[in-house]
Amino acid sequence: MGLFSKIASTAATKGVQAFKGAKKVVGLTPKPANKVLIMSDEITKIPGTLNLTTGTKTFKDIGGGIRVVMPGESTKLGKLGVESITTFPKDYFTKSSVLHAVKFKGAKKPMPAMTAEELKQFWPLMQTLKDAANPLNKAANAVKNMLG
Repeated sequence: MGLFSKIASTAATKGVQAFKGAKKVVGLTPKPANKVLIMSDEITKIPGTLNLTTGTKTFKDIGGGIRVVMPGESTKLGKLGVESITTFPKDYFTKSSVLHAVKFKGAKKPMPAMTAEELKQFWPLMQTLKDAANPLNKAANAVKNMLG
């Protein structure tokens, strides 16, 4: 009996290993979706995507090549208070470069459109102003209110 049980356990082990190997090759476990298709609203019905891990909404073409990204709350931009970033294509405002307009939460209007280089210089400044321990935080809020 001992020999028979040993052969059976070895066969079972080899069968489980073979099943695990086949499972990897075939891919029986479904991968969870990280993006879903969404619509902007029921009236305009602009197609976009929602990133399920970050909560970021992206609308690639709302007309004329304009793109809108709404960062999720847990992203770096969301933590800075950015509500949306609108990207305008080249030559949209008779500028030869792509322009970005940033809108902060609570602001009535977005900030003036900036080039990518201006935006890169702007983010570190916003990070320091956003810091709650920074005495310039009140000044940043005042600037945001003036713009909006």
